[in-house]
Amino acid sequence: MKSLFVFLTLLLCSSCTKQPVLPVIDIDLISVSGGDDHSSLGIKFGSKTDLLNFFQDVTGESQLGESLFCSLDKDVEFKDFDKLTQYLVGDFVELDSSGSKAEHIYMAKLSSFKKEDEGVSNIFMPASELLQVLGQRNVISCKVFTSAYSFGGYYSKSMLIPATDIVRAIQEKRD
Repeated sequence: MKSLFVFLTLLLCSSCTKQPVLPVIDIDLISVSGGDDHSSLGIKFGSKTDLLNFFQDVTGESQLGESLFCSLDKDVEFKDFDKLTQYLVGDFVELDSSGSKAEHIYMAKLSSFKKEDEGVSNIFMPASELLQVLGQRNVISCKVFTSAYSFGGYYSKSMLIPATDIVRAIQEKRD
């Protein structure tokens, strides 16, 4: 019985050691632009990491998806997008990175949302309201979020974007 307990303990411990430590993902702002319509923003950013194949490259697992989240809350830094009450979110695609310092260049199309009903409902935030929120911020923090089944969600390091850059992009698109 004692040897069975030792065997099961070793087996349990060895299963924990299979998960590799995931590397830190750095992302850097390249530019901010108005989106295709008045309600979206384009964020161009770069990374040395292949974000669209991150889990495949690091663990051999398929990725479930990837998004860029930006907090519009007063607390600039965030750990979990589920806790955000005002935010920008959108998917991104990889662009041609030839002639760039970054190995990978991405373009995200973001839309703004706010949570209502004690966090139950996500409501689209119009440009006028987004401009009001941005007027009260110096910077916003953005992170890439990706996930795989056995690892759950994983966030990049923060990329800070001056709020004035976003305001300018929105106003240029409106004019």
